[in-house]
Amino acid sequence: MPVDFTPSTLDWLTNFFQQTTLPTLRGDLQKLICEQVTIVVKDQLQPFLHTLPVTENLDNVAAINYSLTSPPNLVGNFMDVKMKGEVFHLEHPSTPPFSPQPVSLPNDYKLMIYIAISDYLFSTAGFAYQYAGKLVFNITDNMIPQGAAVRLNTSSFAIIIPQLKTKYPNLPMKLMVTSPSAPFVNIIQKNVSMALELDIQVFAILPNSSLAPLFLLKLFSMVFIKTEVISDRIVGTMDPTRVHIELERSYIGPFSMTFVECAMNLFLSVTMLPKVNDILSKGLPLPLLDGVELENITLTQYQHYLLLGADISHE
Repeated sequence: MPVDFTPSTLDWLTNFFQQTTLPTLRGDLQKLICEQVTIVVKDQLQPFLHTLPVTENLDNVAAINYSLTSPPNLVGNFMDVKMKGEVFHLEHPSTPPFSPQPVSLPNDYKLMIYIAISDYLFSTAGFAYQYAGKLVFNITDNMIPQGAAVRLNTSSFAIIIPQLKTKYPNLPMKLMVTSPSAPFVNIIQKNVSMALELDIQVFAILPNSSLAPLFLLKLFSMVFIKTEVISDRIVGTMDPTRVHIELERSYIGPFSMTFVECAMNLFLSVTMLPKVNDILSKGLPLPLLDGVELENITLTQYQHYLLLGADISHE
């Protein structure tokens, strides 16, 4: 027997469904979805997130702390994960005497993953290695290219420092380069710079292999670093640059710094710069999950951080 429902009857049925059945159905659906999400998070996402490195050794001196500073936060279609991002000395961890600058991320996201890398991370690396006494470089004449016009010996330097000819004739020399303070990295939209302060102690090497101090130099410089991402690491290259050098103390009397500064710039560029770039080329590992590979990588400089964007694939 056919039944015709009037509009008023249909309205009543709709209201009845919305007031009785729909809330129960919605509650059951939400409960079912929550249960399934919980199962997926527990069985699949949590074990996957556990592969995220908490600390990772760089060498036998330092490691990176990648521990979470707060629980992961789901925001719309994104999961926001905040990590410490700090290099520390393995034997004697200590808090750096500086704090990270606030980071303001852009809102235009087109790739699958973004990693903001603060300049704090790089500065803590400098602090850790300086604290460990590892920022020391010894330079001798055998490290100078054969064709160099100035050799690292008293015969060459006697031309610009005459007293060496009488006090320490025909002796090899040695430079001991140390860092009295940790190098500090600053990232702005145009470049990545590093403030350097170095002490250069210059010695004559006596026939019995002991060292006679000649003079102490002070170096101040702002050097620039090019950064890129290779595989799972962020690496750098320091640009060659002329540095300013001052005479801090002389053990052989006064002399002009004009040609000494030129000679020291030459020695540092052909000996110390390649060593520094070799260290920078090893890079810092990125906090990636097991089996994740980066594709379509972009690296953009912002105020106090680098923003790495990429698509990801998983083996």
